[in-house]
Amino acid sequence: NREYSGLARNLLLGNGYVADYDAISVKKGEPTYLRTPGAPILYLIPMWLFGHSTRYELNADNKAKIWLFLCGMNLLLVGMGTVYFHKLCLLLIKDPSMSIMAALTYIVWPSNLVFLTPFFGFLAEPFVVPLMIWVFYVLLTNENRVINLLAGLVLGFCILTRVYLILWP
Repeated sequence: NREYSGLARNLLLGNGYVADYDAISVKKGEPTYLRTPGAPILYLIPMWLFGHSTRYELNADNKAKIWLFLCGMNLLLVGMGTVYFHKLCLLLIKDPSMSIMAALTYIVWPSNLVFLTPFFGFLAEPFVVPLMIWVFYVLLTNENRVINLLAGLVLGFCILTRVYLILWP
């Protein structure tokens, strides 16, 4: 998404949280609060790793590397989300076969497969939903305050990525 990658580029260049170009809700060169900071933060790491030579401008070379990085992260998080979704279902419904069916359904959920093609664009849901599943599992099963604090920080990041997730808890 050009809006999120543009915001990440300006953050990396030290220009603040401003857009590169005009969009429906964002004006070029103006600070914006109309875009949540989570998705630009997700772009920061691969853009910082692969965009030094182009001043974080996307081009054909680094765009593929950034997509591969995000695709790898997506697969890692969906794998983690599947394990914890199975555990969460087992905890809540106590039926092993149903929890396996739910986990298998989660694996092939359309938003989890979005990074299988670089032409589809960027969705934050494949990154955020597995983290939310982990947060709920941890908060239901863990007494350790440090782990619960970490889960709260992850929950805060998830909400800063997709605001509607505040409705889940």
